[in-house]
Amino acid sequence: MNETNSPRASIFDNILFTLLIGVYLATRFILPLPQIEFLRRWYAVFLPLALIIYWFMDLLPSVTITAQRRISLVKWTIIVTTITIIVVAPTVLAIWWRALTYPHLFVHDGLIQSEAATDFVLAAKNPYIENYLNTPMLLWPFDEGGLKENPALHSYPYLPLTFLFPLPVQALFKNNWGWFDQRVIYILVFIATLALSVTTTNTPFARLAIVQLLGLNPLFAPFFIEGRNDILPLFWLVLSIHLIQRGRLIWSGCTLAAACATKQTAWFVVPFLFLYISGEGTASERITRIKPTLFTFCSIFAFIILPWLFWSPISFLHDTLAFQTGLTTSDYPISGFGFSTLLLTLGIVKSNISPFPFWAFQLTAGSIMLWLLIRRQWNDNQLFTAITNYGILLFVILFFSRAFHDNYIGYAISIMALAFFVG
Repeated sequence: MNETNSPRASIFDNILFTLLIGVYLATRFILPLPQIEFLRRWYAVFLPLALIIYWFMDLLPSVTITAQRRISLVKWTIIVTTITIIVVAPTVLAIWWRALTYPHLFVHDGLIQSEAATDFVLAAKNPYIENYLNTPMLLWPFDEGGLKENPALHSYPYLPLTFLFPLPVQALFKNNWGWFDQRVIYILVFIATLALSVTTTNTPFARLAIVQLLGLNPLFAPFFIEGRNDILPLFWLVLSIHLIQRGRLIWSGCTLAAACATKQTAWFVVPFLFLYISGEGTASERITRIKPTLFTFCSIFAFIILPWLFWSPISFLHDTLAFQTGLTTSDYPISGFGFSTLLLTLGIVKSNISPFPFWAFQLTAGSIMLWLLIRRQWNDNQLFTAITNYGILLFVILFFSRAFHDNYIGYAISIMALAFFVG
């Protein structure tokens, strides 16, 4: 009996799908778009029906290879259809409603800012120097603990590939139709991420599970729909893992550099993936093995980052490092979950805009955790261990951050799901 037909695999598979779908049913499909209200009845019919069919598939006889393939095809059809109606369709609707109304509606402020940053580059301006007061971001409703003015209007916190990656397509759309929504790119990247994730694992059951967890993650999908950009570093990371598994280490250095030049959350995977690539043996033997990949990684990362750093060092470092870590006088307000909210609740920090050295706690806790995790992986150098270590370190860093946003938890869950099934 193979894995896909074993009772344990079937039960786990069915429970996983039920739990993921159950979240959307239990919350009445609460998403960041009230306009999806009219779709609730359709979801209330389709999702339970999908669950019934999914469970029923394992009751059918699957002795022959043909029968197994038919059951697998039905399950894949249900999963793909469910992801389409829960994630892709609402995203397309959000894009459409935004195009019909105003550019500050049906979208997250980060996406508005990234679109404006791309426009600045097309106009030969530096997104890290410019402010965003004359963009649709000014009209986006911002309210964090009574703070009404969005501090991001004066700082661009993302790394260059966030606005460079969509640049050719945005230029094409703007020149021909005068309009563009970067979620068009995000949808394509989302689909590519799911397709690549299938190649990172080696059993039919694991392939079904990883697509479900990445595609239906209830702490990832709602934020993807409104336009948060976690899908971009996740795509580059999954592609890096895909290449590492196939021994294409130089190319993996390129894609890992792309992830790190997209968002700061990708930085913490670097030591663990390079330690994995180093293999076994003495320190000198390990260093020798990683040199070509490390050189490629550093070259690509520098090629993307350095022009913006040299253009305006103060602006670049302020926006990408100091702004969200509490090193500036115009700190991002304390929000979300974690250590910062605990201190605010206890009154140790007086208000959500009060300065506090959260960076010191991040540095201390992160350094200790990095040392422990490196020691762990040195003696158990598997890809599973490397990705798991990344998820743990990232969560610790984010927990002690000034703003531990809800989408960060969803991203961390995706990383741990990827780690669990990779191999």
